[in-house]
Order: sequence, then structure tokens, then C-alpha cells
Amino acid sequence: MKQLSEERFSKIFHFSPCMLVITRIADNSLVDANDCFLNTLGYTREELWGHTAQELNLWANYEDLAKIIGMLNEQQPVRNVEVSFYTKSRDLRHSLLSAEKIMLGGEELKIAVRAWVLLCATVSPPGTTRRLK
Repeated sequence: MKQLSEERFSKIFHFSPCMLVITRIADNSLVDANDCFLNTLGYTREELWGHTAQELNLWANYEDLAKIIGMLNEQQPVRNVEVSFYTKSRDLRHSLLSAEKIMLGGEELKIAVRAWVLLCATVSPPGTTRRLK
């Protein structure tokens, strides 16, 4: 049953159309990111793995990150917080972020979801989204 749950989590994580990233609580290092996160930011897994958002200079406003970490440390889930971040090429992007602490493999981690909800039309360059037929 545990293996089935982990397999489901892995599939949902990796195939989600939202940007997903898992961060280690102990040192804030990035543990994993899905393809949407990697493609949006322009990084490879190898470039992100083991580094912190601060080392990669991902956040436009580190006060936002501090508030989010504070909320999680107080066991408060974070829901739909507007945040700004930089891609590898230093383009500024905006999204809604939700985050929560999780236990995975006996380790305390943070999973964060970034969604373009309602921001796609103003943030995404023309031609980067498509409508299903």
C-alpha cells in the first residue's frame, strides 16, 4: 500500500501542469522539482538539487519567503499567496504560491505549488499557451 501511495504521489508530482518543488526544511535546499517548474525557470534538476533559493537568487522579495517559512513553522498552511520570482535568465515571473509541510521518507519537507491562476494572460508571452480543441 505504501509503495502504491508513493507511486501515485510521484506521478501527480511529475505530471502536474503546475510548478511543484520540494524543499528540505532543515536547510532550505531544493530536493526535487517537476518538469513544469524546471521548464518555467530554465534550470535542470542537477542545477537546482542541493541548492537553496537564496543561492540561486530565485525570489524577487525574500521578505515573502521569510513570511512563508514563518507561517509553515507555526503549522499554518500557505494558500494562494502572490509571489514574484526570477528565472535562470533573470526574467521576472509572478504566480500564486501554496505550500505545506509534509513528511516523506521520514524527513520533514516543504512542498510548494506555484500556479499561474488568473495571471497567465498578463504574464505568459504570446504563443506559450494553447487551447485544447
